[in-house]
Amino acid sequence: MHFFIISTLLLRLIEIKQFDMKRIQFYLFFISLIALKLSAQTTVYCPEVGTISTAIDALNINKDTITFLQVSGNIDARDFKKLKSYTQLRSIDMSKAMIYAYTGFEGTSNAKFIDGVSVPIEYFANEIPEYGIGGGIERFVFPDSVKKISDYSFSNLGIKEIIFPPRLERIGNYAFRNCNALISPLIFPKTLQFIGNSPF
Repeated sequence: MHFFIISTLLLRLIEIKQFDMKRIQFYLFFISLIALKLSAQTTVYCPEVGTISTAIDALNINKDTITFLQVSGNIDARDFKKLKSYTQLRSIDMSKAMIYAYTGFEGTSNAKFIDGVSVPIEYFANEIPEYGIGGGIERFVFPDSVKKISDYSFSNLGIKEIIFPPRLERIGNYAFRNCNALISPLIFPKTLQFIGNSPF
């Protein structure tokens, strides 16, 4: 089935007579998605927040071979930070995950200081944390419960597809700044109430 779809898409590419870069990118994007499906797919369940590394290690898989990851269970900013170290990861599906609040020093944000003293950073439930997504991510599926995409969450990524969660209320400052590879249309949910400075 996948071979048939890829063959059809390749034939469509060959048939394009004009130099239509958008259409070529569109077909190449879907071919790459199918290729991702055919490559290493990993599903991980996190019974407790902050345990994604342990859960993946328990699968006895070399983290450098994981390209497509489906995450379910309970996660927080510490788990997002760990995922940023998975250099070959291209697609993350968190549709079955729940993001919990976390306060501490092991999240995704840069250290914050008050009077020269490092202070713990507060991350909220149902939010993609600040600087939360990194590496070579091209596709990201949000948890349905996400209400906010924090500042710089996806900035400077080669992300190609964004499907916003149905309950999204806020998009932070520079959330998708310099994401120049985007080819999917941006469809905002009706629940969206606020968009920060230069989010795209």
